[in-house]
Amino acid sequence: SSTTRSNWFLLGNAAFKTSGSSDVLRLNEAYTSHVGNGVFNVPFTVEASDYLDVQFNYSSYGGTGAGGLAFYLLDGSVQPSLGDMGGAVGYQGVTGGYFGVVFDEYHGQVKILGSGSGDTGFNELMSVAASVGGSGKHAHIVFENNHVSVWLNNKPLINKFDLTTAAGQAALPSTFKFGFSGATGAGTNIHEVDNLNVQFRAPITGIR
Repeated sequence: SSTTRSNWFLLGNAAFKTSGSSDVLRLNEAYTSHVGNGVFNVPFTVEASDYLDVQFNYSSYGGTGAGGLAFYLLDGSVQPSLGDMGGAVGYQGVTGGYFGVVFDEYHGQVKILGSGSGDTGFNELMSVAASVGGSGKHAHIVFENNHVSVWLNNKPLINKFDLTTAAGQAALPSTFKFGFSGATGAGTNIHEVDNLNVQFRAPITGIR
């Protein structure tokens, strides 16, 4: 609905598309050097002992097969910004990023990138080989006590990675926003997200 969509801040090539009775967040089209970011632009508080449970479906299709997409958290006090295209998949280059879970089609990996802003930071903290491209993928990400866990199609890939031990990691912000990004470089693919469900002690409203 228009009310729900108004909570989102879209940048670059990101746009909502209607698929049946639901909205799909298309992050980029199947063109070279495309990038888009969609941020749920309502800050929320996550204390060190809190948890954030995020599940969504994504699809990557319609092109030569490259680029990727990311889910990320950013400092809730900053204005959302557009990330970089290519291998950065739209997370690297944002302002106030805290961490990003990157689904990297080019390398066939799921990665955790650390905090960063603009041209600084975004260290690759870990990576796991995975088949990330294609349609109908189901991603599940849990952020709890500053640890990150990731499942893809119900397969556990990353178990409670500790951000507090990561070199160069920023301090935990007092508030967060969350977002998605998708990008291409020399290769092409559409990247879309739908069926988003976010739990933070209770459901965060106004998402779908």
